Amino acid sequence: MQIDKNSLRHYFFAIVALTIACVLAYILISIARDDAGSFEQIYQGVPLDDRRLLELDKQALEDAYKEHARKLWGVYLSDGAKVTDYINRGLRIQREAYAQAAARLVERERLLREKGK
Repeated sequence: MQIDKNSLRHYFFAIVALTIACVLAYILISIARDDAGSFEQIYQGVPLDDRRLLELDKQALEDAYKEHARKLWGVYLSDGAKVTDYINRGLRIQREAYAQAAARLVERERLLREKGK
């Protein structure tokens, strides 16, 4: 059985494409893991000693959520509401980040109560 040069070239390009796809998948998985770990870093090394500061953080999170939502919707509407991919992705990321930060705030609040502050 003899393989002609064109078939060999096609196999070579298929192997190169598969290798590139695997490398890209590895990079994307690594980035996703890094991003997931970054939420856990919220408040790391920040002293837990003042309930008033925690209340201000909670308010700032609420304000930031609203501001970011306004930006997302503003871009979506100014684009003519044609492409939904960006708004959907932005809203999903925003809500995931909000949920993570809010959970950390609740945890900090619980720790303050335990400390009697």
